[in-house]
Amino acid sequence: QFQQQPVTTLLISPTISTNTDNLYQLALSYFDDNNMSGNNNNTTPQAAEMLSTEFSRFVLIENLKQLQMRTFDTKKDSLPVLIGVANMKDCIPQFGRFMPTLIRNYLPSIPPATRSSWFLFTAKLLAQFGIPEDEENRHLVTQLRQCKQQRNETVQLFNARRHHIVSLLPDGHLKSYQFIQIYTQALRHEGLRTILIAFIE
Repeated sequence: QFQQQPVTTLLISPTISTNTDNLYQLALSYFDDNNMSGNNNNTTPQAAEMLSTEFSRFVLIENLKQLQMRTFDTKKDSLPVLIGVANMKDCIPQFGRFMPTLIRNYLPSIPPATRSSWFLFTAKLLAQFGIPEDEENRHLVTQLRQCKQQRNETVQLFNARRHHIVSLLPDGHLKSYQFIQIYTQALRHEGLRTILIAFIE
């Protein structure tokens, strides 16, 4: 019986950050006048193949230079369907086309039974190429500390930008005082920092 392992990151390129908001933009781009969505049962095989190919290309090239399986695990059931991919396993045949050579060369060694399941397929890749979850969490905390409010960026937009990183950290990974310290130090406006610290104290 296959046991689900702790979700880690399949490290492809540590120098390129992930912007998962683009995935939602991609999804919206498919809602054209023909209402081509996951609820459309009239999608042709050719259209389904195109969608799975484009979804794979987006996920593996533009969106997930670091293939964050934890993010994928929480969204895989809704986002592919939203843009017309009924089953993630439909993306498996396209997978190797957009992978680095090291991973692409490894794919033929994966048994057909494993390649027939997206869960087993990604778990196999994680076992081979993944980094430990505690190491991933250290990277995420570093990203969180480096996420600063930019000039002319509203607090609302800044919070939205930070939310993705925070959502990937396990509950309780940071103590409340650590989170507050990181957050207040990231704000540009000194007055706002002072007010927040005084309010919390």
